[in-house]
Parts: sequence; C-alpha cells; structure tokens
Amino acid sequence: MISFLDAFGWALFPLFMGLGLLSLSKKLPVEFKNVFQSIAFVCISIGGFYVAYCLIPIRDFTNTQYYFMLTFIGILTSVSCHFLMKMANYAEEKLKAALDRLITFIVQAESTYVKNDKRETYFKDYIEQLNQINKKL
Repeated sequence: MISFLDAFGWALFPLFMGLGLLSLSKKLPVEFKNVFQSIAFVCISIGGFYVAYCLIPIRDFTNTQYYFMLTFIGILTSVSCHFLMKMANYAEEKLKAALDRLITFIVQAESTYVKNDKRETYFKDYIEQLNQINKKL
C-alpha cells in the first residue's frame, strides 16, 4: 500500500504542476502565455500517463496495447483540461459582461433615483466602491 501511494503521489505531481502552470499562464502577458500553456499541457499529459500507469494493471494487455492506451489517456487528459480551461474562460467573460451591464445600469439609474444635492457624494462613493472591487480582482 505504501509503494502504491508513493507511486501515485509522484504521478500526481506533474498533473498538479501542469494545472498550476495553466492557472499561472492566465496572468502572464501574451508573449509568455503560449509557452507556459504548452509546458502546462505537456505536464498534464505526463501526469495523466503516470496516473493511468499506477491504476491500470499491465497483465491484461500486451505491452504495445498498454503503452498506446497510456499515451492516449495522457493526451486525452491534456485535451480535456484544455477544453475545461476554455469553458472556465468563457464563463468568466460572461460574468464580466454581466457585471459591466449591471454597473452601466447603476450609473444610468443614478440620475433617476439620487437627488441633485446628493449626486456628487453618491458618485464619489460609487467610484470608491469600484476601486475596492478592482483591487480584489
């Protein structure tokens, strides 16, 4: 059991390293983003290969079938992580667009609901709140 956990732990290392590099690549400039994403997908493929290597017994298949299947699982893991990342980016963009529409509505509704004598303090408080939201993002 200890040797299995040791081998499985080492198999999870490149998988999580690839996921970490993938999340780091979102914050990098475009020049470095593609390089880090490529390295991340290679690490995820290697991690998927070794996780499958730990979990699938070799005695059921010939060596060629076994290594072909492990390679396919590694590539499939990388491709699925790529599509999950695209899906997360799409959801993030949709949420940002909704937030932008909400903020635009709040600014436009300000003339309807805020009295003229309190408009300046409302606008200052509004800008301060937006700055705090931007700091958290």
